Amino acid sequence: MDEIKNPEEEFENWMCRNKNRHGESYSMQTVRNIVFALKTFPERYDLPDHITPNCFTYKTLDTFEPLSQVIINSPRPETLSEVEKYTLWQAIDQYKIYLHQTNQRRMEIIGGRRYWLYSPGKGAHRWEEFYMNGVMAIWYDDLGDLGYYDTKEAIRTALRQQYGDLDYRQTRLWLWNFANVIADGDVVYVKKGRKEILGRGIVTSEYIFDAARSEFRHIRRVNWTHKGDWEHPGLSTTSLLSDITLNKEYIEKLESLFMGDSEFTEVDNEPIIKYLKYTKNDLLSEVYIDENRYNTITGLIMRKKNVILQGAPGVGKTFVAQRLAFSLMGEKNTSRIKVVQFHQSYSYEDFIMGYRPDGDGFRLVEGPFYQFCKHAAEEDEVPYFFIIDEINRGNLSKIFGELLMLIEYDKRGEKHAINLLYKNELFYVPANIYIIGMMNTADRSIAMIDYALRRRFAFFDIEPAFSSEGFKMQQKVINNDKFDRLILAVQELNTAICLEPSLGEGFRIGHSYFCPEAIDIIDDIWLTGVVQYELMPMIKEYWFDNQPEIKKWEAKLFNAIK
Repeated sequence: MDEIKNPEEEFENWMCRNKNRHGESYSMQTVRNIVFALKTFPERYDLPDHITPNCFTYKTLDTFEPLSQVIINSPRPETLSEVEKYTLWQAIDQYKIYLHQTNQRRMEIIGGRRYWLYSPGKGAHRWEEFYMNGVMAIWYDDLGDLGYYDTKEAIRTALRQQYGDLDYRQTRLWLWNFANVIADGDVVYVKKGRKEILGRGIVTSEYIFDAARSEFRHIRRVNWTHKGDWEHPGLSTTSLLSDITLNKEYIEKLESLFMGDSEFTEVDNEPIIKYLKYTKNDLLSEVYIDENRYNTITGLIMRKKNVILQGAPGVGKTFVAQRLAFSLMGEKNTSRIKVVQFHQSYSYEDFIMGYRPDGDGFRLVEGPFYQFCKHAAEEDEVPYFFIIDEINRGNLSKIFGELLMLIEYDKRGEKHAINLLYKNELFYVPANIYIIGMMNTADRSIAMIDYALRRRFAFFDIEPAFSSEGFKMQQKVINNDKFDRLILAVQELNTAICLEPSLGEGFRIGHSYFCPEAIDIIDDIWLTGVVQYELMPMIKEYWFDNQPEIKKWEAKLFNAIK
């Protein structure tokens, strides 16, 4: 593994990426698990007393530096306990792989161009001036020449001195990138708010501090190649300056706005992105299935090309589908995976193509499956995976239309192309597309898939995994008697569900209800919440006409966590 530069800074970046709706990142939850395990072995890992699993929030990054040093510098013990083997070092290895991968990506970008999303002042109010003068510029003039600052933290200190004692975490990154990371030849897209694109240009100079300007003295020369007003393909961030280099799909959407102009050919020099490798062993360490079942399901996917994962609520069907795709690709390449969800109103016009209102008229809009097939056809030597959640909620005949024949494994490829309903075009489904659907067997509100459609798919049952070796090992790591008693009660409940004539195996309780991303949150409050707000509503639905049965299981589940 290459030497990691600036490990504390990398650790901070890792912790802050991909924050979820609760304001926490998956990375932060992983670190909570690391700390939980480190504290179990104080004689082996010298972690400061003030570092605890609950001390981490987005605004307490000052606690990360000592922890990152422990993680990076701690040698792997020759003898590992179960906690260290299955929780601590798995998470530490994940962090070190992230550092290595980030380093590799940055090295790959060197020599290629970067792509930036930029706002020329608040509400893009300086765009006309910047366009006329051939520059891009940002404010915070009181800092002087940014070339004098050696680090982002030095910029942050200067910001606090000049403008008040605020956080400035995002501002220091804008200024640092503007002065040190943007380079001659980079592409800049100009935005206004979150919904408009105003232009595109190519950077033609190094950073300049222009003291002769009255304001916005931090500048770079730009050859503005396009100026206009385009609808943003999606919603942009509110950030002043964003590096979007690694988001290839997003860049392609932005470039499509300017297609047809002579300068468009300049975007071909894109950095090559390598994705984190992902193998069968990686899947088996994350998903509670054994190797024989893995070999069976991957064999079905490769042979049939269309597979539906069916199972009770909470067995992790979506998680399994994505991990299967990663393992068959050999890497975590999300650019070759598309996920959609069917519902009762979903139609051919949503899925393949159809007309949509556009001003005073209508325009033909391509749907996700049509676009995905076109992308896959360009790389027909590698697999692409189209994942459909809640596949039996939609009317498949209505959604697939004439393509229902083309998804069959022996009807793939150009020789089976047919004309589309809305477009005079011969279209086919490439042989390298694999469709994985998910079906909840406990949902009574949806129709069964008819036999004509069933023959186009193979069906694989995803079972509750309470008895699997992986889940049992997770229980040992959690080491909570109440949790263990609750799992036994749920297994007993599943047996009763199987024996109930009106229910059956498809209505069992899945294991994912008991798999939080951060195991240290499992306490009495968490256990009570799972029983009261997740399990009991389902039990009341199952036995809606049998109050004694509801009362029996309510008592058993709550007694288990007393």
